[in-house]
Amino acid sequence: MNNKIKLTIGGINYYVTSDEPQEAMEQLGKEVNDKIAEISSSNMNLSTTMSAVLAALDFADERNQAKAENESLKEAIEKTNSESAAARLEVEEARREIERLSRENRQLRLGNKF
Repeated sequence: MNNKIKLTIGGINYYVTSDEPQEAMEQLGKEVNDKIAEISSSNMNLSTTMSAVLAALDFADERNQAKAENESLKEAIEKTNSESAAARLEVEEARREIERLSRENRQLRLGNKF
């Protein structure tokens, strides 16, 4: 379901069509508008376009950092999963050894009763 949503960014109205909920798109528009306003207020010589480009660069940088962190977390999860699988194998081997030793212990005890 496509929603047609009006966003005001940098004093200009934009009409976007999205499958995302209206509230989510409005929040994105607000974040972009706020970032442009923040950049514009720090340097009054910047045009809205220049502020928008700098905002886009900032958002792209944040996205790249998030992607790198995501990859790092994926690698950590894969390592943890591998270590967990190895630990499960060790536990299973220990259980089999305990069972073998218990059988051997029973046999020895039965042998000593004679």
